[in-house]
Amino acid sequence: MPATLPALNLIAEPGRRRATLDTAREIERRGFAGISVSSSFGNMSQSVGLALATERIPFATAIAPIYAQSVDEFAQNSAYLHEVSGGRFQFGIGIAHAPAYVRMEVKPGKPLGDVRAFVEKFKSHTEYGPLPPVILATLRKRMIALSAEIAEGLVFANGSRAHMTESLGALPAAKRGDPDFFIGNRIRTCISDDVDEAKAVLQDDGALLGDAELPKLLEGSWLPRRDERGGSGDRRGTHR
Repeated sequence: MPATLPALNLIAEPGRRRATLDTAREIERRGFAGISVSSSFGNMSQSVGLALATERIPFATAIAPIYAQSVDEFAQNSAYLHEVSGGRFQFGIGIAHAPAYVRMEVKPGKPLGDVRAFVEKFKSHTEYGPLPPVILATLRKRMIALSAEIAEGLVFANGSRAHMTESLGALPAAKRGDPDFFIGNRIRTCISDDVDEAKAVLQDDGALLGDAELPKLLEGSWLPRRDERGGSGDRRGTHR
């Protein structure tokens, strides 16, 4: 049987937003599993573009920082995306990190408490129509356990395959075996014309792709492990 193609992370950089939609259509045509959109450059807006530019492929925010908008605004936008995409949108959320808090001019509270309160309030907004599934960005075991309690899935950011069994042990067995409970692992990939700039963004963590290499990825050619490329060892496995 042919190998199952992974989901890809796709960022719409300023000046290349229309080109990104063209790439999304090609990703869909090639049969990739999905598209995730990280928090750079307004991923809720990009998700609207994906909903209208594609027809079949699932897509998700991975992640939308919970402090970036009011819960009400997120609920309205998510209900819209859920409806116009025909249910293909997943609302991936997380707490982001310190530099993002400075940019958003917010003061976060406790991660577990803030996420729990956000999801509870988000799901209470039924006046805008059906809402998409909520996916939590997880790092430690308590957030993994919380995802089983209040969400429809979880996503790791650069999760180590060596620790995956232990990490997923925080999930009840029923959730681990539930085909409707999403479990994903996002490995950072950057497509850029400026190699030096891209390296600075990635900080030598993840896969670096130039435009010339994108067709190889779309054809299903996997990138080698970092240790096979002469870099530091990488227990996360191949970038795919």
